[in-house]
Amino acid sequence: MKVKVFLSWSGTTSKNLAKIFSKWLPLVLNSTKPFYSAEDIISGGRWNQAVANELEESKIGLLFLTKENLQAPWLMFEAGALSKNIGGSKVCPILFGIKPTDIIGPLVQFQLAEFEESQIRKVLKMINRELGDDNLETESFNTSFQMWWPQLKKDIDNVLSTNNAQAFVPIRSDKE
Repeated sequence: MKVKVFLSWSGTTSKNLAKIFSKWLPLVLNSTKPFYSAEDIISGGRWNQAVANELEESKIGLLFLTKENLQAPWLMFEAGALSKNIGGSKVCPILFGIKPTDIIGPLVQFQLAEFEESQIRKVLKMINRELGDDNLETESFNTSFQMWWPQLKKDIDNVLSTNNAQAFVPIRSDKE
């Protein structure tokens, strides 16, 4: 049985990043089933019911955070719904063009991951552990990740540059 991974996004850039992950994640860990609402809700379906069902069934949630959506209500709602089972669910905000010091509010309770190879590898190792008997052995995991990482990096960099991503300017100072 595949482990469901809920991809939470808000705004155009975040939506495009989540779409890339929805295609990439099963290539690295084929026992995962990402839920990307923009494509996985059937035509004519009730989107709110579909999202509620997926939030209930998903053990893992990835939140795609950018400067534009740090305070987005739906991201906060989905993060809360995903974390409903303290100890049994994993919520991982992934930061694109922002730093951990920029995060305020309820999201600071989660272990954050900046979009860089070593941190994304840690996120995938966590997901791999959650696969139980279907997880990849260390060597297979490393081989799979190394093979697919360059494609993810290229696609993400393309989205960020296309969406006029600018040089990092801190949203909050370290003192805040």
